[in-house]
Amino acid sequence: MYPSRMSCLYVSQTFEEAENWGKFFAEIGRPTYSIVKLEIEGNSFVGDATKCFDGQLDKQDNLMLADLYWKNEPDNASESSIYETLVDGKITVVEIVKEINLNL
Repeated sequence: MYPSRMSCLYVSQTFEEAENWGKFFAEIGRPTYSIVKLEIEGNSFVGDATKCFDGQLDKQDNLMLADLYWKNEPDNASESSIYETLVDGKITVVEIVKEINLNL
Protein backbone atom coordinates (compact mmCIF):
# COMPACT_ATOMS: atom_id res chain seq x y z
CA MET A 1 0.00 0.00 0.00
CA TYR A 2 1.31 3.46 -0.90
CA PRO A 3 1.14 6.58 1.29
CA SER A 4 -1.36 9.24 0.28
CA ARG A 5 0.30 12.32 -1.27
CA MET A 6 -2.20 14.41 0.69
CA SER A 7 -1.46 12.97 4.14
CA CYS A 8 2.13 11.81 4.14
CA LEU A 9 5.54 13.16 5.05
CA TYR A 10 7.89 13.98 2.19
CA VAL A 11 11.44 12.90 3.09
CA SER A 12 14.88 12.83 1.49
CA GLN A 13 17.02 9.77 0.88
CA THR A 14 20.36 11.55 1.50
CA PHE A 15 21.68 14.48 3.51
CA GLU A 16 22.65 16.28 0.28
CA GLU A 17 19.12 15.92 -1.08
CA ALA A 18 17.68 17.24 2.21
CA GLU A 19 20.04 20.25 2.08
CA ASN A 20 19.00 21.02 -1.49
CA TRP A 21 15.29 20.88 -0.59
CA GLY A 22 15.94 23.02 2.50
CA LYS A 23 17.70 25.68 0.43
CA PHE A 24 14.94 25.60 -2.18
CA PHE A 25 12.16 25.99 0.40
CA ALA A 26 14.01 28.84 2.11
CA GLU A 27 14.48 30.64 -1.23
CA ILE A 28 10.74 30.51 -1.99
CA GLY A 29 9.86 31.77 1.49
CA ARG A 30 8.64 28.52 3.01
CA PRO A 31 9.54 28.16 6.71
CA THR A 32 12.57 25.87 6.94
CA TYR A 33 13.82 24.80 10.35
CA SER A 34 16.13 21.79 10.37
CA ILE A 35 17.23 18.55 8.78
CA VAL A 36 16.45 15.51 10.90
CA LYS A 37 17.09 11.80 10.86
CA LEU A 38 13.89 9.74 11.10
CA GLU A 39 12.84 6.26 12.10
CA ILE A 40 9.88 5.17 9.99
CA GLU A 41 7.51 2.25 10.54
CA GLY A 42 5.03 2.39 7.71
CA ASN A 43 4.63 2.65 3.97
CA SER A 44 6.96 4.40 1.56
CA PHE A 45 7.01 5.29 -2.12
CA VAL A 46 9.70 6.89 -4.27
CA GLY A 47 8.19 8.58 -7.29
CA ASP A 48 9.04 11.08 -9.99
CA ALA A 49 7.56 14.46 -9.04
CA THR A 50 7.70 15.59 -12.67
CA LYS A 51 4.86 13.12 -13.32
CA CYS A 52 2.57 15.06 -10.98
CA PHE A 53 -0.07 17.09 -12.73
CA ASP A 54 -2.60 19.86 -12.35
CA GLY A 55 -6.12 18.54 -11.99
CA GLN A 56 -8.09 18.28 -15.20
CA LEU A 57 -11.83 18.72 -15.74
CA ASP A 58 -12.13 15.24 -17.21
CA LYS A 59 -12.15 12.48 -14.57
CA GLN A 60 -10.66 9.92 -16.99
CA ASP A 61 -7.73 12.24 -17.75
CA ASN A 62 -7.06 12.59 -14.01
CA LEU A 63 -7.20 8.84 -13.48
CA MET A 64 -4.82 8.22 -16.40
CA LEU A 65 -2.31 10.81 -15.14
CA ALA A 66 -2.50 9.47 -11.58
CA ASP A 67 -1.94 5.96 -12.90
CA LEU A 68 1.22 7.11 -14.71
CA TYR A 69 2.56 8.65 -11.49
CA TRP A 70 1.86 5.61 -9.29
CA LYS A 71 3.14 3.07 -11.85
CA ASN A 72 6.46 4.94 -11.64
CA GLU A 73 7.77 3.43 -14.85
CA PRO A 74 10.77 5.01 -16.58
CA ASP A 75 9.95 7.13 -19.60
CA ASN A 76 11.88 8.97 -22.28
CA ALA A 77 10.48 12.41 -21.47
CA SER A 78 12.87 15.29 -22.06
CA GLU A 79 12.31 16.55 -18.51
CA SER A 80 14.76 15.32 -15.86
CA SER A 81 13.30 13.28 -13.02
CA ILE A 82 12.88 14.86 -9.59
CA TYR A 83 12.48 12.09 -7.06
CA GLU A 84 10.25 12.47 -4.04
CA THR A 85 9.97 10.01 -1.20
CA LEU A 86 6.64 9.75 0.59
CA VAL A 87 6.23 7.98 3.95
CA ASP A 88 3.43 7.41 6.42
CA GLY A 89 2.85 5.44 9.59
CA LYS A 90 4.76 5.85 12.84
CA ILE A 91 7.48 8.46 12.24
CA THR A 92 9.95 9.38 14.99
CA VAL A 93 12.65 12.07 14.93
CA VAL A 94 15.83 10.28 16.01
CA GLU A 95 18.31 13.14 15.62
CA ILE A 96 18.45 16.78 14.58
CA VAL A 97 21.26 16.69 12.04
CA LYS A 98 21.41 20.37 11.07
CA GLU A 99 19.62 23.52 12.22
CA ILE A 100 18.62 25.75 9.34
CA ASN A 101 16.29 28.32 10.94
CA LEU A 102 15.62 30.22 7.73
CA ASN A 103 12.48 32.25 7.12
CA LEU A 104 11.21 31.90 10.69
